Amino acid sequence: MKMGKKILASLLAVLTVGASICFSAGCTGNVDQLVAEQIALLNKQKADALLSSKVRLSCDENGEFNIVVLADVHAGGPIAEENKNNFRNLIDEEDPDLVIFTGDNTHSADEASLRATLDSIVGYIEEKQIPWCHVYGNHDHESGMSKEELQVVYESYDYCVSKAGDPNLTGVGNYVLPIYEYNSDKINSLVWCLDSGHYLSSEDKAALIPQIDNDFSGWDGLEYDYIHADQVNWYYQTSLFFEEYFNDIIPSIMAFHIPLQESYNAWRNRKAFDNWTGEKRDPVGASQINSGLFTAVADRGDVLAIVNGHDHLNDYMVEYSGVKLCYSPGSSTHGYHETDMLGSRVFKMNTNDRYNIETYVHYFNR
Repeated sequence: MKMGKKILASLLAVLTVGASICFSAGCTGNVDQLVAEQIALLNKQKADALLSSKVRLSCDENGEFNIVVLADVHAGGPIAEENKNNFRNLIDEEDPDLVIFTGDNTHSADEASLRATLDSIVGYIEEKQIPWCHVYGNHDHESGMSKEELQVVYESYDYCVSKAGDPNLTGVGNYVLPIYEYNSDKINSLVWCLDSGHYLSSEDKAALIPQIDNDFSGWDGLEYDYIHADQVNWYYQTSLFFEEYFNDIIPSIMAFHIPLQESYNAWRNRKAFDNWTGEKRDPVGASQINSGLFTAVADRGDVLAIVNGHDHLNDYMVEYSGVKLCYSPGSSTHGYHETDMLGSRVFKMNTNDRYNIETYVHYFNR
């Protein structure tokens, strides 16, 4: 919204100057053309800013683009060799074009320890020159470094394409990444990344008294944060802007850490749907507060899959109201885990079938 106000102010300033020049030169008939040209210019500037990326993401010559997701690495220092080997084998076997870390990535008290940790996690990815990005979980900031401080270190890596995003939005790391068609400037798809926060504020908790009577066998979200209204609005308005600018609803994947309430509803009603896979061994750690992100996504119709981590022992996917709600299971032995559940969610996209995203879990020990 604030970006929109800035653009409007810039447009008015440009039009005031342009119109005065036109009037003084006797060219009042060209004002409409001037307005159209300036709007087009400002829209291009806005699109370029939103879709900037340090490393270009593009489909291969076969029109394919592969993503692997690593959730809940929970590394407080260099990761164990077992995890290094699992990550290396994953990269070699799936040959991803992008790696997404969906939060609770590291626990670091200072820059030196964070770099040592990240070097052990992304060293092979950087060596292979594969772009990677991340969102934050509820634990990343708890060891002493703020998200703003963490972000500076993350972005210093050559192939990290994460962005801090608009500082006026709730959280750090609300951004969107474009995936281009092979050898083209045409956008094939988008990856939306959002910060789902950490824990409810005291104000939020007070507003929930008396608390909802949760079914603790399936949903355990008494303390967890949520994606706030300003973030939902940013996604919705940006999605609308892209549709108008590109004259296209661009198929997308969305990634964040804490699952939505709809993830639990989808699992509970999974047998009513044709497309579901996986297991639920953990309660769904969704927030008690539903800020309407899923409603916004369903209304826009561009996000085809949502992926989160947070609950290490869930690996299920349910296609719910046209959206694949996906868990990526815990990927590391540093967090609580069960050996057979360790793995990575994989997404396969193709230029020739843009609105059909294939997904499955790559297990490390099956």
